[in-house]
Amino acid sequence: MPIHTLNDVKKGGNNPAGGNRPPSIPSGPPDSKNVRHVAGDNSDFAKELRKTNNLVVAYFTATWCGPCKMISPKFSQLADQHTDVVFLKIDVDEAQEIARDRGVKAMPTFQFYRNGDKLGEFTGANPSQLESDLLKYKSQSSSSSGGSSFSSGGGNVLGGGNTLGGATGGRNFLDQFSAQGTTTSTAAAPTATPPTDITTPAPTPSASEQPTDAPALVNGLNPVFIATLMEMGFTQAHAQKGLRATGDTNMEAATEWCLSHPPSDDPMEVEGSTGQETVKKPLTEEQRAEQKARLEARLEAMRETKKKEEEERDRLRELNRIKGGKEALDAKKKYDEKQMEIQMAKQKKEKEDDAKAKAAIRAKIEQDKRERESAAIARKAGTAPAQPAAAPATAPVATGAKKEYEHAFIQLRLPDGGVIKAKFNPQDTVRSVHDHVVMLLGVNANSVSLLSNFPKKVYSNTEGDIDSTTLVKAELVPTGTLIVSKK
Repeated sequence: MPIHTLNDVKKGGNNPAGGNRPPSIPSGPPDSKNVRHVAGDNSDFAKELRKTNNLVVAYFTATWCGPCKMISPKFSQLADQHTDVVFLKIDVDEAQEIARDRGVKAMPTFQFYRNGDKLGEFTGANPSQLESDLLKYKSQSSSSSGGSSFSSGGGNVLGGGNTLGGATGGRNFLDQFSAQGTTTSTAAAPTATPPTDITTPAPTPSASEQPTDAPALVNGLNPVFIATLMEMGFTQAHAQKGLRATGDTNMEAATEWCLSHPPSDDPMEVEGSTGQETVKKPLTEEQRAEQKARLEARLEAMRETKKKEEEERDRLRELNRIKGGKEALDAKKKYDEKQMEIQMAKQKKEKEDDAKAKAAIRAKIEQDKRERESAAIARKAGTAPAQPAAAPATAPVATGAKKEYEHAFIQLRLPDGGVIKAKFNPQDTVRSVHDHVVMLLGVNANSVSLLSNFPKKVYSNTEGDIDSTTLVKAELVPTGTLIVSKK
């Protein structure tokens, strides 16, 4: 689906993303006479939405948007076919505030409204989706459209970006107004309006027919914010003033404004009854001060709760990080120990095989020596040498080149019974092992001696060729054991 994002252009220009316009694209055919062009700010757009109870299709476009040129003829065609639907066209360069407040991030974007409530939206030059969404929302009655804006997954979701908002808050707000029953006056409640005929435009109600206590949805303000402020004790009119003054974008800013601007001319909370009519009395200065202090305390409690929640999340995150690091270190240590055990077992087997091969060679050499001695004695006695008994068959002995090892694994047995395993280069001298032990034990070098089992030898600063004897020469390759002795 072709779209043109606001981020596709470079920074520095004057479009809603702060970018320069791409090269101009030839314009298509003129728009239908049924398409209204909207410019200005968000209040102008809200006025257009309040002019009718019918479906409104808002088309956000730009003169430099290629996909928009593709979909514009279809938009005009639908405007000619569906005269009972209001078609609005908004150029994002001319109406930057509208695009920003309505959450437009790419062009083309189509948003569907009824009675000021957003029913849904989609982005991209998709003619079939445009027509199908138009028919879908057009067939919905005015009464069902109010709830759709709270559950719509796309576009500028009411309450989005604020933890006090969301679909649940919006439904509670509507339930609150439904539960109120009658208004503050004794006039009868207006009867329900039947669904609008999709083929006949519904008449716009006059100012006297508008309900006096309808939810603030028709005023272009966030109903979730209004409901929350009313729950905190502010009147509906005062909450609306606070949201308008702060741009209807931040709950905390609206609360601060309401606290610092007492509701001097709004309907107040203290009520008294005179006959059949309910009259609202203004609050006294003491009541206002008490209400302000109560609201400030509640706001401070909300801030403190949020702060504690954030601190608890940070603490748990740090504990998980430490726990994960310790587990990783323990796993690596176990893995290294296992690998060393495997390597030492392998090298022990190789060393045993080498010892067997050496023993077989020594036995062969000894047998040859005895045969030569017998032959020499026989020659002196003038008799034929006795034929030696056939030696038992033995397995052939490999006489290949001696295997070269890359590492020497040394096991050091400490005086307290502990064991240290270390890895060295085969060409290192015994001095390297001695220095390693001195460093680990933290003692004087002259007080440490190393003893080997086979061949038995002592290595210290005063005994043995500790500086010239390599680990290979000391027969500690590939594995070996040294006993650590302290004076």
